[in-house]
Amino acid sequence: MSKLIWSNYEHGVAAWEDTDDEGALVGQDVKASDLSKRLAAARKKAQGGDLDARSEVEYLAVEIAAKDWALANAGCAEILSASIRVDGAGPAANYMRTIKTALRHAHDDTPWPEWALKAQAAGWKPPKGWKP
Repeated sequence: MSKLIWSNYEHGVAAWEDTDDEGALVGQDVKASDLSKRLAAARKKAQGGDLDARSEVEYLAVEIAAKDWALANAGCAEILSASIRVDGAGPAANYMRTIKTALRHAHDDTPWPEWALKAQAAGWKPPKGWKP
């Protein structure tokens, strides 16, 4: 699972951690109109076990949650060209909770792959915290 951090790049911007440094900024794709379609396609690929698609599911789930939060909290959030800026400690904490929750639940709607369904039918119990 990827990790989200509070970026020092610009006040009030969240970022993805990339080998102990800041990577892509959360909100860099929020202006795209096809986020939901891309998420559905990535989930379908992830079902087949594609690890890159799993990362794409996480990324897109966070982008959608960030966009929804920023639109609902327009008084303290601003959608910039490649990020979302949040003003104030309270709203920033709420924003980070929202996008971290989206990341944690990104795969909740991902169906189990066929091998996992067969293994479960044969008595296999997934390890604690395992997700498809």
